[in-house]
Amino acid sequence: MRSTETILNSYLHYILEHREARKIQKFQLSCYRPLNWQPDDTFDHSMTFKTLVLDSELKKAVWDDFNTFVNAKEFYGRIGKAWKRNYLLNGPPGSGKSSLIAAMANHLNYDIYELDLAVFPSDFNYNFFVDRIPNRSVLVIKNVDCRIEQPENPDQNEEMLLHCTDGLWSCCGNERIIIFTATHKETQLAFHYLEIQHNEIFREIEGLLEDAEVSREEVLGELKKNSDVGASFQGLVEFLRRKKLKMDEAETSTRVDAKEWN
Repeated sequence: MRSTETILNSYLHYILEHREARKIQKFQLSCYRPLNWQPDDTFDHSMTFKTLVLDSELKKAVWDDFNTFVNAKEFYGRIGKAWKRNYLLNGPPGSGKSSLIAAMANHLNYDIYELDLAVFPSDFNYNFFVDRIPNRSVLVIKNVDCRIEQPENPDQNEEMLLHCTDGLWSCCGNERIIIFTATHKETQLAFHYLEIQHNEIFREIEGLLEDAEVSREEVLGELKKNSDVGASFQGLVEFLRRKKLKMDEAETSTRVDAKEWN
């Protein structure tokens, strides 16, 4: 009887330890990268929605939208759509894109699959890899704006990417979060609509807009003065420089008057 009790206690202790180990293993997320989606590393990021530093209203909007998706399996099935959600995160390095992705993955206990477009050729077969991603995963497609500087076939690239994330191929998986990241979304729009590839002039305009007092109507008025895109932007730069010069002269005059008054 005593031996039976000893065996049972030892066996139960073993079962409980094994159960806890399996629980830890279950919640240990991984980060995958091509080729063939081999595990790149254990995902060990402690970020959560609670600790995420984000504007409170924006965080609430993201949280509400995120949880609406998580609880909408029946709705997606009823309307005949794949149960997935797409997000676009735009911002410079260090702006919190990775932290938000980590918070999402930790909240759902989903593995992360990362596809960096900056390291793949323009004729890359996206379907080959997206089709091999399991359900209940976060797919991060990084640097969607990376082909701006060397646009070989931008329309074809976009068509292939959208086809595997929003077309018929997207119906091959469920419970997926697809996150696109970009660092220069505005530059990408400028290239597609205005065929402008160089962003040096944008940086100058951005700096002048911060220093000069100018209305949106004035900026639009300057841009409409010339049908040539390059000349139009150059005209805006010269206009902003004049505005800034007048502001500087006015400030200098004010300081001189104040000094004479004292």
